[in-house]
Amino acid sequence: MSCYNWEKGYVKLPVKQWKKTRDSIINDYNYQLSQAYKTALSIYEMVKAEKKGKRKFDVYDCAFNLTYKAFNQGRHDGGQWYFSDLVVRSMIKDKKLIKPKKKDFAPVKNTIQALYDSDLRILFDNKTKTIEYCVNDNNHAVESAHSSPLGQAFFSAMERVEFTSKTGGFLRYYDEYMSSEGKGASISKVWGKYKNKKYLKHLCNC
Repeated sequence: MSCYNWEKGYVKLPVKQWKKTRDSIINDYNYQLSQAYKTALSIYEMVKAEKKGKRKFDVYDCAFNLTYKAFNQGRHDGGQWYFSDLVVRSMIKDKKLIKPKKKDFAPVKNTIQALYDSDLRILFDNKTKTIEYCVNDNNHAVESAHSSPLGQAFFSAMERVEFTSKTGGFLRYYDEYMSSEGKGASISKVWGKYKNKKYLKHLCNC
């Protein structure tokens, strides 16, 4: 069943835990990139074997099907469609099959300000020590983001943070059914100081 939804919010981290938390998310992301490269090389060899001796062979279609099968297909059922797309693009150029290059899966630096996966965007603000979590409105976008490697890395990292009395954050959730009923966005997740009843009450009344 269709369900267009979004989820957005900010989390302010303790200064002493900023680098460790940010780097853990980025390291998990880079690990996924390295695994995607290995998958790309394997699928490239499979496509090359399938193509051998055939005329008018659709290399894109073959690469697409093999890649999405390898990544468990399904944009909204736990599939890693962002990395799937990266794998397919790495081996197809001008409708021709090319060998994936490691540079196309190069690890990002810890100075990066934004990471993307599925319908999810994560922004790092080194100055304010704040992470922005943003899932834009799309069909089952929230579920897709939660099951994506980046989403899992984010939530896992947040569980390890020891928030102080002045740090924390929250996410708001909204979907098409809430809209049709005239409801406002709900609080879907809280961390740190926002678990305090006085803060939570204020958020729920906004």
